[in-house]
Amino acid sequence: MKLLVDIGNCRLKWAVTHGGDDLDGPCGVIELKRDFPPDLAQFSPLDRPASIWASCVAPPAVRHALVEYARRKWSLEPVFIHAQKRQAGIVNGYSAAKTLGSDRWAALIAACTLFPRQPVIVVDAGTAVTVDLLDGDGFFRGGVIFPGVRGMGAALHRYTENLASHQVDGAAAAPAEVNSTAIATDTGSAIAGGTLLAVAGGIELAVARQRQSLQAQCRIIATGGDAERIVPLLTGAVEIVPQLVLRGLAIISRWSLR
Repeated sequence: MKLLVDIGNCRLKWAVTHGGDDLDGPCGVIELKRDFPPDLAQFSPLDRPASIWASCVAPPAVRHALVEYARRKWSLEPVFIHAQKRQAGIVNGYSAAKTLGSDRWAALIAACTLFPRQPVIVVDAGTAVTVDLLDGDGFFRGGVIFPGVRGMGAALHRYTENLASHQVDGAAAAPAEVNSTAIATDTGSAIAGGTLLAVAGGIELAVARQRQSLQAQCRIIATGGDAERIVPLLTGAVEIVPQLVLRGLAIISRWSLR
């Protein structure tokens, strides 16, 4: 059994696998709080894994907490992945390969494995939104990064005095079709709708430009915590693939043992 850990900016997501590319055991989500170490008690019932594979884009303190827990409980050292120039069938087109986020790299590897020899645009809608282009030869051509729904709401809270008392994270009300109104009649709804529409619009434009650069039809897949709220706002076919980063970690762990 391998323990897979995706440490993002706001959440730690985990799952286990028993040697394949699928997530086939228990899984969970741990909310991360700024300036507080994560509570890793969810790992307590697990048997000792053979190895731990992790992607981390959070502050060093969160990474350190996982390392200390794994050492104390299982006498294991987690393997933290980094983007490579080549790995698991894809080539990294970044000018400095290792500066690509490990979460984006794992998601791209999962996309390439799930949809071999197909052009794929990978949308990860989390605290930050990334839209990345992988061509049919497995070459990562690049992508864009912009703030997600919560980030845009937080920016309004920080820089606009008169909006500070209103709901600005875009996440309180549900469902997405209610939040995404462009004709809101109160400030909280106007902010919630505006941030959702801004993220959806940014994704739409990035996808259109990436398709244009490739001059070919592309499969579009989406993952991340806000994917289910944003995808209904997008035009065209977009497939939601949950836990893409964890799937990529499973694939990387298997390739690394070859």
